[in-house]
Amino acid sequence: WDVLIHLFVVVGAFVLRRWRAAGSWHGAFVGDAALLAVMLAIPAALLYLPFYIGFRSQAGPPFLLPMLMQPTRLVHYLIIFGMPLWAIVTFLVASALRRKRLAWRTGLFGAVGLLVGLLLLMLALGLFIAASAEGGARITSLAAELGSALPPNVQAGSLLGRVGWAIGAVFALAPAILLARLSDPWMVLFVLGLLGLVVALAASLLNRGNDVERIETEERNTSYTALPFVLLLILTALLLTLGPEFVYLRDNFGQRLNTVFKFYYQAWIMFGVAALFALDYLWRRARPAAIIAAVGYGAMLAVAMLFPAYGITSRAQEYALAPTLNGIAHYSAGQPDELAALTWLRQNVVGTPVIVEAIGGQYSPQGHGRVSASTGLPTLLGWAGHEYQWRGSTPVPAERETAVNAIYSSDDWQQTAALLDLHNVSLIYVGPLEVGTYGTQVRDKFEGRLEVAFANDSVMIYRWLPSGGT
Repeated sequence: WDVLIHLFVVVGAFVLRRWRAAGSWHGAFVGDAALLAVMLAIPAALLYLPFYIGFRSQAGPPFLLPMLMQPTRLVHYLIIFGMPLWAIVTFLVASALRRKRLAWRTGLFGAVGLLVGLLLLMLALGLFIAASAEGGARITSLAAELGSALPPNVQAGSLLGRVGWAIGAVFALAPAILLARLSDPWMVLFVLGLLGLVVALAASLLNRGNDVERIETEERNTSYTALPFVLLLILTALLLTLGPEFVYLRDNFGQRLNTVFKFYYQAWIMFGVAALFALDYLWRRARPAAIIAAVGYGAMLAVAMLFPAYGITSRAQEYALAPTLNGIAHYSAGQPDELAALTWLRQNVVGTPVIVEAIGGQYSPQGHGRVSASTGLPTLLGWAGHEYQWRGSTPVPAERETAVNAIYSSDDWQQTAALLDLHNVSLIYVGPLEVGTYGTQVRDKFEGRLEVAFANDSVMIYRWLPSGGT
């Protein structure tokens, strides 16, 4: 997720330096930038080759999918990025007003060209996906949700027939999708407007034909020399937040969840750095604008600082307990036996022996995975869904889930012993969750067969010695 973003920034900085030195744009910069990108990408890939050899990504063809979901609302975008953007917008507007000649045509053409390019990319991806068997089924399902009628799917027909159906299907759905996007376009328009302003400022700064006297004066100031790079950071962050409004990387979720997470993380850092530079730059050059930027930034920072106090208190109220950083304190309210067992494990178990506990769904309200999470002891399997999410296609989670089910439920003791040895298990946890998941026979299965390491009214922890020892 990071390498291409960082490569873009490094290569962009190289191009800006060449542009500034030349005083005008030259097409040769593109070739030089491509050569530098290759020279950086090859050793970067070689350095990480041991990782790539064993890496299995969730991503698969066609890798990029068109974003057909609800677009991001501007208010939500500003909740996340409003604090740095307040300083950045003030800085961009003040900088634009200070310039006698602003390359606004370049900025306008850049913003409009980017929008058209992203829409064409969505269209191309839609056609490509609709022509495939899996994608055709998705397009048909989407049409049903939107109440649009499509001709019968001809996926079993010739390539020309599939392409023809894909074109008809995409253009039949395009009006409804476009109308949904136009119903709330403000976030996209806001970002495109800032993009255009950044491009216009960069072009004005780097083309020496504009404001020659002012440029010669400003270049003596170190804060001015950093301006193009700061604009590059802002541009990159804006592109990272605009991109997921049109396309996203395909993964196990089937939606843009991870794309937004990973891109927004990067954008947050770049916006934050640019905002602090903007505050300093304005303070030195445009004091009234600096006061506006600083007051707004400080007010939003003060509000943001309230979150830890209110967030912890609000979460603690879900358990009707006083606020605490003790992650297992909530067991004391309704599950004191579980708390006693977990505390015993934390205080008495030496090393990291493998413990078996019940398996359930991720974010399980019953608390599946709670023993390993609360003690740090390894278990055979926590949340299978997360294992698939991070490891991609692998048979191991399913195999381990089957093994745990057999350890708790199988009547074949030899099979149980073999599985315990195979997975190097040392402890077996039998609490209310295990009984609720696998049945009351769980207690009878181990009682009298294995040494009891810990016991109270509702929790038993049995000790298993490898190779059948009891």
